[in-house]
Amino acid sequence: MLAALGIPTYAVFDADGEFEARAKNIGKTQDKIHSERAGHVAANRALLRYFGLPEEDFPVQIAGESVAIFRDQLESFLGAEWPEWGISC
Repeated sequence: MLAALGIPTYAVFDADGEFEARAKNIGKTQDKIHSERAGHVAANRALLRYFGLPEEDFPVQIAGESVAIFRDQLESFLGAEWPEWGISC
């Protein structure tokens, strides 16, 4: 919609590629992890399809012309690459 109005846009999303390890670490059941995985996969594939990118369950990290994808959580990336971000939060 914004592009149709001539408003430049750039989307950012994280693919939650490492969610399973985090879920196990906090004691989630395998059934819950399986359910969450299905949700992450569906969302990732829908976003990739929307941006005309090849669909995959957990895409690699990229910065394209209209979208940036973080392999795991944006928060993890920011914490590793910009330590002051955690302090600001």
